[in-house]
Amino acid sequence: MPVKYDVSGNSNLSTGINLDMLKICMCLVVVIGVVALVYLCIKYKVNGILISVSFIGYIALLLIVLRYTNVVISIDSICALITLLVANYMFIKYVLNGLDKGINKKELIKQTYLRYTSILFPILLIGIVFTFMKWIPVASIGMVLFWGLIVMFIYNYITINTLLDDK
Repeated sequence: MPVKYDVSGNSNLSTGINLDMLKICMCLVVVIGVVALVYLCIKYKVNGILISVSFIGYIALLLIVLRYTNVVISIDSICALITLLVANYMFIKYVLNGLDKGINKKELIKQTYLRYTSILFPILLIGIVFTFMKWIPVASIGMVLFWGLIVMFIYNYITINTLLDDK
């Protein structure tokens, strides 16, 4: 026997974020990023300038990879992207601090990768688990985290070895 029912009420969920708030948040993130990169340029001189340009290249490469892997970009995945940018900034700053202390570049790269692999490995696992979820917003967060970390480790290894001076 079929059951008949009526739905009353609104079935749409609202996040409370409108387009103006999103624009303000994105502008704020861009301004904070520019200030952080200018800080690197001022503090570390030539290495800071090279790494700042490299950071912009990382963002571009990551967005290209996300485009070609058909990741759905949503507000949630933008938060994951911002998390990756902060992690990449901390990674780069750790390398630049080590070079200022006079640590050999090969040893510094080894130390940095050991440190940040142990820190970011749980995030990579979360990204892999989220990637296989059926719910698209969670899956997009997982794909952004997964591809972002893979690109970050490979790209930083190449740019650090190529661009930075060994002091």
